[in-house]
Amino acid sequence: MLEKLKEIRIEKRVSGHTLSKILGFKSPSAYYKKEKGITPMTISEAEIIAKYLGIKTEIFFNEEVSL
Repeated sequence: MLEKLKEIRIEKRVSGHTLSKILGFKSPSAYYKKEKGITPMTISEAEIIAKYLGIKTEIFFNEEVSL
């Protein structure tokens, strides 16, 4: 899940620093902790990242989610 996010971010040439800024974090390390799975990512953060990168939010989930 998060490994794929990193691959897509790098593929699209977006830095972790940039995503840190759009999420409103004070330092890039806060974003990198989320990308590495050290700190959990919230649904709203996933939605912001997905929109910015032009991807679906499903990438953030390990299993299929039903409504």
